[in-house]
Amino acid sequence: MMSISKTNGQPKKIRVLHIVGGMDRAGAETWLYNVRKCLSKELIQMDFVVHGNKTYDYEEELTMMGCEFIRCTHAGNPVYYTASLFRALKKRPKYDIIHAHIHYYSGFALVASRLAGIRALVCHSHIDKLASMGKPSLMQKTYQSIMRTLINKLSLAKVAVSQNAGADLFGAKWKPIANDHIIPCGIDITKYKINLDAATTKKQLKLPEESVVIGHVGRLERQKNHTFLLKAFHNARSLNPKLHLLCIGQGSLIDQLKLEADRLGISENVTFTGAANNVTTIMQEAMDGFVFPSLFEGIPLALVEAQAAGLYTIMSDSIPSQAEVYPGSTVRLSLSEPVEIWARHISQIDGSEKTGRQMKALKAIKERGMDVTSTAEKILAIYINLITY
Repeated sequence: MMSISKTNGQPKKIRVLHIVGGMDRAGAETWLYNVRKCLSKELIQMDFVVHGNKTYDYEEELTMMGCEFIRCTHAGNPVYYTASLFRALKKRPKYDIIHAHIHYYSGFALVASRLAGIRALVCHSHIDKLASMGKPSLMQKTYQSIMRTLINKLSLAKVAVSQNAGADLFGAKWKPIANDHIIPCGIDITKYKINLDAATTKKQLKLPEESVVIGHVGRLERQKNHTFLLKAFHNARSLNPKLHLLCIGQGSLIDQLKLEADRLGISENVTFTGAANNVTTIMQEAMDGFVFPSLFEGIPLALVEAQAAGLYTIMSDSIPSQAEVYPGSTVRLSLSEPVEIWARHISQIDGSEKTGRQMKALKAIKERGMDVTSTAEKILAIYINLITY
């Protein structure tokens, strides 16, 4: 049974600082937002280090929950960044735990934290980049080796969303033993309802009433492979003219992707919504299927959410098999396959049997501990173990 120290007979509040790049609506960030909602504010104080001066999507809501945001500038300069984080930590009441989520760059964050006198350090790998990187340069190999050494030496606990994500950041021989854990980011399954009416949501998004909507959710960056998605969709429409592509997310490639859609002659058949705060509703009410051709991933939340919504899902085989919560509703394709193969699978999506798939997927997500309540409890157990170690 877990226990923590008490002050005046009450459990001591655990002060945790999460080091992230930002808190926009994305997979790991959404999970952290939901973890904050799951855990008692009387037990856990969660604050965030973010990079830059912009206001992030979740910042206002998290601030209202009592979270503090600390801004570290010079994120592109390791020396200045480490010094900036060190000064920020020394100015504030001491944190019990530092939880870093910035992949290799976490090495610098852990150095600053240890210099500030904090020993309970957690490093979290959310992604596996190894499969897509090719052969790293000598400089890349040196950087990765140094960061991996710092992370492994300084972290009291290491967490990864999958075995591959852990091997990428912590080393090929890493295994989830002792204080090291594999914990996938969980989703909030309470948001999913069966038998919803799609008409209103489709109308709000200005989607053609009789269209078959192919969905995608993800940042508009290289990792998500949107250019390939547009090409596959273009070919799929020649087989099924009713198809319409709905892309949710924001990112630096938005203008480039709109130009590509125009070049392919499908700009009237593709909708880019930008960031959305009702992704779950859109998935359930507006989408008929889901395509996710990422170059590399950890366990992408959007993919788990799509299956929870009952969507037939096509994913690249670069995504860990653990992301298939209900294999009967998914198909894995290689990115080396001709785009016509992807197009044929996409063209066959019709939105049928969503309710049956959704019921089975939600049951599987709960049984496998991929709901946010289960994952939040596992993270809390790690924190309690560290402060009582």
